[in-house]
Amino acid sequence: MNKYFSFNIIYRAFSIIQLFNLFHPDHLFSQTFEIKNSDTINYTDKYGQSQYLWKIFYTNGGVFCEVYYKDGVFHGPCAFYHQNGKLRSQGYYADGNKTGIWHYFDENGRPLRDESILDKGIDEVWKSYDKSNKLVLQSREKNEIVNGEYRTYYPNGSLNSISYYRNGKKEGTWSWFYKNGTVLLEQNYKTGKLHGPIHIFFKTGILEYSGFYKNGKNTGIAETYFENGVLSERIKFWGNSSKVKTYTEKGELSEVFTLRKGMYHGKYKSYYTNNLKINEGMYFNGKKEGEWKLYSRNGKLLKITFYKEDEVVREEIK
Repeated sequence: MNKYFSFNIIYRAFSIIQLFNLFHPDHLFSQTFEIKNSDTINYTDKYGQSQYLWKIFYTNGGVFCEVYYKDGVFHGPCAFYHQNGKLRSQGYYADGNKTGIWHYFDENGRPLRDESILDKGIDEVWKSYDKSNKLVLQSREKNEIVNGEYRTYYPNGSLNSISYYRNGKKEGTWSWFYKNGTVLLEQNYKTGKLHGPIHIFFKTGILEYSGFYKNGKNTGIAETYFENGVLSERIKFWGNSSKVKTYTEKGELSEVFTLRKGMYHGKYKSYYTNNLKINEGMYFNGKKEGEWKLYSRNGKLLKITFYKEDEVVREEIK
């Protein structure tokens, strides 16, 4: 900066300050005038408290932010910028707290998200956008923890999911939707764990799965269906075990077995479409054990195979 020009600004500023102080001695302020990299344009009163407009700069000389102060705290409009000069965020402060609606942008100027302040920065509503400026997410936070309704959207704008949180934990009914608007999934939570009925649907709206959870675990009876509405599978849960029956699309019994901790354990039977057995045997911790019988379609015993820890010991042909 030209030395004479710099001196002239400082001299005039000093004269204005003295004149201002003469009539308003309680509001004496100072200001930096010569802008350098990473410098600021700022105002402070005689008590050292920040006042009025402050500007802070990047090392390349570009503006980092423009904020207003009142008695040492943010108060008024604020704007933050990317290093390329594009607006990064914009909003308002009141007595040091965010207020109103804040907008956030990427380095190309595209909207990223909106933040609506409902209670001095404690209660907020967030909206996030994709690169096409389409709304993809809307959530509510309290003390920076998700609290309340949470929504996601497909790129075409239709609702993808609606869910709820209480103090950061999943709560109540959660619903997911197909792009055509029909329900895909409905399930319930209590203090962060699955609790209550759960239903899954085909795109046509026909029920695909129905079950029940208690404190995060499957309980009771769950049923799965083919798209034609015919029962595909019925599971009865108890503890870490479950008894399963599977069916064909025509409703004929196909298999009966038990599971323990997700592995085959106990009796196993499979059936031909005429309801006669194909084979039967025992599992232990996911491995075939003991005597297994194989039958013909007309019910005749064909073979007995003996197993030990899933390995064949011997066979008897009938």
